[in-house]
Amino acid sequence: MLSSAIPLYLCLISSKALATTKTSFPGAIFTKENSRLKGYSFKWHVTPSQISCTQACLTNPRCYSTNFKETGVHGARQEGTCELNTESPLDLISLERDLHYEFGSLYARYSRDNMDDSCRWIGCQNNGACVKINKEYTCECGVQWIGKLCETKNRWYNFTTLGATGKNGPVSAEGYKGTLLQEVQVTNGVQEWQVPVEGKYHVEACGASGGDGILPKKGGKGAKVSGVTRLTKGDKLAILVGQKGSTQDGSHPGGGGGGTFVYRSPNKFDIIIVAGGGGGGGKKDGLPGNESPDGSGSDDTRGTNGGGGKVCRDATYIPDSGAGAGYLNKGGCIESGKFCGALHCSKGGISLGQGGGATNCDGGFGGGGACGTFPGGGGGYSGGGVAPDKEAGGGGSYKADSTWKVIKGGCEAGDGYVSFTAEE
Repeated sequence: MLSSAIPLYLCLISSKALATTKTSFPGAIFTKENSRLKGYSFKWHVTPSQISCTQACLTNPRCYSTNFKETGVHGARQEGTCELNTESPLDLISLERDLHYEFGSLYARYSRDNMDDSCRWIGCQNNGACVKINKEYTCECGVQWIGKLCETKNRWYNFTTLGATGKNGPVSAEGYKGTLLQEVQVTNGVQEWQVPVEGKYHVEACGASGGDGILPKKGGKGAKVSGVTRLTKGDKLAILVGQKGSTQDGSHPGGGGGGTFVYRSPNKFDIIIVAGGGGGGGKKDGLPGNESPDGSGSDDTRGTNGGGGKVCRDATYIPDSGAGAGYLNKGGCIESGKFCGALHCSKGGISLGQGGGATNCDGGFGGGGACGTFPGGGGGYSGGGVAPDKEAGGGGSYKADSTWKVIKGGCEAGDGYVSFTAEE
């Protein structure tokens, strides 16, 4: 079987080693002992060594592989037979079919400029399978391996919304099937992950952006939080990935983006990360997820100390949208008879949970506020509020370690995410 072949060697056969001209011959060499390829030889000669046989092949444009076998000492020199073979076969299955056992014979194959470096004859590492898809050969790797030839240990654990949109989070981990996260459990949109390997992890989290507003105004982008932490094998982490606020069309405001949260399960007060979501766009761009624990926006509207955002009116405008939720409290709505209110309502985002609800105008999962004729505030450690000038604030962010970095609005537009990359 070909599985017993000597592993692939990358080498450079120099002119000095071949005792020839100053030309050198780079390439990949695949070898298999006690094997001879039959049916493709176009030239046969006596040669003193395998190196001389290799030189003969690499200097002949028709040659792609050789069969070499020592025949003994003749006079004062060692001799062997060298067969030069043409291009076929290229793939491992055909090669296994045409290679025959012959004791003492060494089969060697050399790459050429017009041969690709896919797995079709090099093969896949770490039990990967070489398959042909749309006329191209590629390796299908096990969940623990990545790379063109499955050569690299997969140390990247990337949490997403699993395709969920709007105010409700994912209902299952089906989207992680066949990945390192296939054992994740999902409850009420929150993903629970058991740390597989003890060590240091680089962590990066993004809040979701707010829904776009009245063209050309955009929803605010989520905050980005990143740093290094040490995790113990078996630790259970709860991960809530914020979802983008809803957008109706180019003539209406957008909902607030959901915040992204990571805490040690089951204690929701043992926080590791919160990345604030962006405020929805309206007649103004939504404000971004904030770099501080407070929501972004005016002092009157933004949430503080883990509280939800507020909705404020003036003598002319009374906002009909919801504020973003904070870590401890829901987002609010306007209260009758008050200029700024935090009345709990269906449009306000829910702490560590759903976005606010409104027809075609939901806030994003992760506490984003719903929109109306005004945009919704973003969810986060503290919620983003809504001002009477139709500007919606983003949610606040939190980092458990002072060495970590937070970038206000540092994420791309769209849903949030959390990634853990294990260090070597």
